Parts: sequence; structure tokens; C-alpha cells
Amino acid sequence: MRGLFKYLKEYKKHTIIGSLLKLLEAVFEVLIPFIMAKMINLSLFTDGDYRLVFIYGIVIIILVICGYVCALICQRMASIVSAGFGKNIRLDMYSHIEKLKLIDVEKYSSTSLSTRIGIDVTNCEKAIAYAIRLLSRVPFLILGAIVMSLIINIYFGLVFIGIAIILIFGISVIVRKSIKGYTESQSKFDDISKIVLENIDGVKSVRSYLMEEEEIISYEKEVSLYNSRLKKATFLTQVINPFTYLIINVAVIVVLYMSGVFILSNKMLVGDVSALVNYMNMILLALLVMAMLIVVYTKAFTSAKRINEILNIKVDEETTNTIIKDNLKIEFKNLSFGYSSNLVLNNINLVINPNEHIGIIGPTSSGKSSLVNLLIKLYEINNEGIYINGNDINYYVASDLRKNISLISQEAYLLDGSILDHFKLRDSLVSLDEVKRIIKIAKCEKIVSDKSLDYIINNTKLAFSLGEIQRLCIGRGLVGEFKLLIFDDCFSALDNITEKEILESILNEYKCGIIFISQRIDTIKKFKKIIVMNEGRIECIGNHEQLLDKSITYKTLYDLQVGK
Repeated sequence: MRGLFKYLKEYKKHTIIGSLLKLLEAVFEVLIPFIMAKMINLSLFTDGDYRLVFIYGIVIIILVICGYVCALICQRMASIVSAGFGKNIRLDMYSHIEKLKLIDVEKYSSTSLSTRIGIDVTNCEKAIAYAIRLLSRVPFLILGAIVMSLIINIYFGLVFIGIAIILIFGISVIVRKSIKGYTESQSKFDDISKIVLENIDGVKSVRSYLMEEEEIISYEKEVSLYNSRLKKATFLTQVINPFTYLIINVAVIVVLYMSGVFILSNKMLVGDVSALVNYMNMILLALLVMAMLIVVYTKAFTSAKRINEILNIKVDEETTNTIIKDNLKIEFKNLSFGYSSNLVLNNINLVINPNEHIGIIGPTSSGKSSLVNLLIKLYEINNEGIYINGNDINYYVASDLRKNISLISQEAYLLDGSILDHFKLRDSLVSLDEVKRIIKIAKCEKIVSDKSLDYIINNTKLAFSLGEIQRLCIGRGLVGEFKLLIFDDCFSALDNITEKEILESILNEYKCGIIFISQRIDTIKKFKKIIVMNEGRIECIGNHEQLLDKSITYKTLYDLQVGK
């Protein structure tokens, strides 16, 4: 939690004012039973003169009003601080997540990240609000009640101290045992969110394969695990209330019995008994609130740890010495790369010259996408292996590489917004004429004519076919100025005629370097330089005729697709 306090800096004044006002309210609350006891005692011996009693009554009313005003202002301060605190964390987390390497995003999963930026931040917000509203108030009420009871009668004060020690010890033991359950249940919530998201995204597959019952059973299993852990934790914390009430009620009986003895011996007045009972109830309520605070902070500390886990992930630091001015010459030298311990690229040696057009083909999982993903640093390589214009790729920051290299991924995805906004993602200042030109190249004219550029994209799976989504994504990738275009099997949902027309338009319109990844021999054979990959290695490099003679993989794909 300490690592998140920096987000409170701009609300330092609000925090101090709110805490001090709440403390002042607690002072008024502690004084009221003492003054009321004096008033009751005085009323028994006034001989008809109630002026001093009325004065005490007016003082109590003033203290109540002042306490109410202090509490009102404190609530306002707490709301401002907690909301601002949560806003600052979410903005920083979102910005940080946007800069994370792809391997880090995949490690934590989108559901876990969304839970952390949502529920976990809310837990921390609640902790800050309670800190201002209650954290200074609760200890003061307990100490204040004990001090005032000592002033009234030292013996009763000692009883109060004993009761407080027993309750604090008992509550601490209970809460300590419940912390583990809350921590485990909170982490299990990520698994539940993941199942829900997967089923929503894959609803067609689930229904096509009649898997509804299996998915419901799987969901019920995860929910049952979550509930069992949460029940254990909540049961322990729910024991606090009856335990506290039991101890306090026993204490009240002891206080009333002792009070009777003291009153009969003329060592105590009735008003003092009233004050002592009020202070006993004050301790009771304060301890119940303290127990609630411990539960809230148990969740908050767990959430803060999960938030810091994301914020502490190292991201690519921006520098000013990596501006790419020349066309890109890319060299792979003995490059090996893998996810965890599994190599997906093994000893890659390849040179891509400036403005060169190359095709890449190979079986599924041969490393084609991994190779191009490394060029824009979606994944990080620690050892040397990729050089751009003679410099190690780690010399460049990711943002500069992505400005100069446009990668159109095989994972077609549209963000919310209008179709025009979609085309402006890479360059917000692109002109309408340029957008219309790209729409023509990407064969999106019918999509636009049917729906218009102002059509809002908010449910792509219902509004567009997969082929339309791919064409819109291809168009999005063509916007702006870049030195290298990479097409990562992003024509897979298009028919051969549309693919041919789009590719010919791109080759004619764009004079930059092009890397074209595809499974289709009929498209790849148009390139003069074709790279054949298999099992993470470059099997062969050449043109179509050369590869038919040299590459077994290429010849096999050709025979399967075209025929012998």
C-alpha cells in the first residue's frame, strides 16, 4: 500500500483537513457523556435551580452540531481524496499497461489486468476513504473512553482497560486467520472473470459444439471454490460481532453491579453510571468498526500488492536518440528466441534490404509471426540478434520502431468508434481524401457505402463479416508514413480475387519495404524473394521456381494447394 501513497500528493491538504475534523468530532463525542453525567448529577441536587443544567444542555447541543458539521466536511474531503486517488492509479495503470511487452500482457491475461484496474483499485479507494473517516477516530474513541472512565472512577477505568485488551487480542486472532481466506478468494476471482470472458467471446464455438452444460459445470466448480474460500474468511470475521457483544455485555453487567455497590456506599452518582455505560458502548462500537477496518485493509493490502505487481513491471524507456531517418535494412544474425524455455526461432540468419519485397511461407507454428513481432518489440530479446541500419534493435525504443513499421496482424480486431475514427488510429491528422484513397486500395468501398464513414463500430461480430473486418484492419494499417509494411497472414478470410486485387494495389501504391506472410502459394509465388520457414528455422530462400527444386516444405505445400 505504501507504494501507492504517491498518488495522494495532490490531495495532501484534503487528507489532513478531513482527518483533523474527524478527530475533532471524536473529541466532541467523548466529551458529551461526561458533560451529560455532570448534568444528571447536578439535576439531582439543584433545589429547583435548573439554570446550570440548561447551560450544560446547550453545551451538549453545540457539541452535537459542531460534531455533525465536522463529520459532514470530513465526508466531503474523504470522497474527493478517494475518488482522486483511484483516478490517478487507474490513469497510471492504464498508461503502464499500454507500454507493457506482449509477453507480460499474456502472462497476466486481460481478465486479470481488468480486475486489477477495476476491483483492486476500488478496494484501495475504499481503504483511503475509511482512513480519513475512521482511522483517526476509532483509536481516539477507545483511548478517550478509557481515559474518561479513569477520571470518573479509577476502578472502572481498569475494568475498561482489561475489556479493551481482551477484545483487541481476540479480534486480532480472528482477523489474522481470515486474511489468508480473503487473499485466496480474491485471486480466485480472476479465474471466474476469465471463464466468463472466454464464454462471451467464444459463444459461437460453445453453442456450435453443444458445450453449454460443460461450461456451466466448469463455471459452477470455480464459483464453488471461490465461495468455499470466501465463506471460511467471512465466517471468521462474522464471529467478531457476537464475540464483541458477549464480552461487552458481560462488562456491562460487571459495571452495573459495581455501580450499585459504589452508589450504595455513596462513592458514585447516577450520572457517572450513565457516562460509564455510554463509554462502554462507545468502546463496543469502536471495536466493531475496527474489526471492519481490518477486513477492509486486508483486502486493500492484497489489492495494492496486485496493483504494484503490474506497475513494477519494467517497460521500454523512451529516449530521444533513436530517430530513424533512413530506409530500413534489417539483419537477423544467429537469432534464437522462445517463450519461457521453448524455442520458436532457432539460429535465424537473414538480411532484408531497404524497400525490398519478400514473402514468407511455412506450416503452422513455424515461427513466422514471432519473427515479425520481434521487429516492433512486441516481445523483448535480451541477447543481440536483430540489427536495424547497423544498430542492435534494443538501441531503439518501441514507439519509434512502430512509427516506421506498420504491422497488420492476423488477429483482426476493431476498436469502438466510427469507421472514420478507425482509419485515424495511426494518424489522427490524416485527410479525408487520403482515407478515401486507402478505402479504395483495401476494397472497403462497399462497407463504407452500406454503412457510411460515421457508422459506429460497437459490435463487430454482428455488424461485419470476418472478411470485412480484415479489410478494415488492412486499411487501418496503410494509413500514415512508414518505411516497412508487414502483412502477417491478414488476408486469410479473403477470397483469392480480392486478395490479388488488394496486394497489386499495395505493391503499386507503396514504395516502402514489404514483408508478406501467407499460407497461399498462389500469392507468395509473385515475390522474387521467398523465405520458407519450418520448425523455427529458415529452410530455404529463393524465388518460386528455385524453391520448387530446393525446398521439400515449399514443394509439399505447392502440391497440396495447386496439385502435381
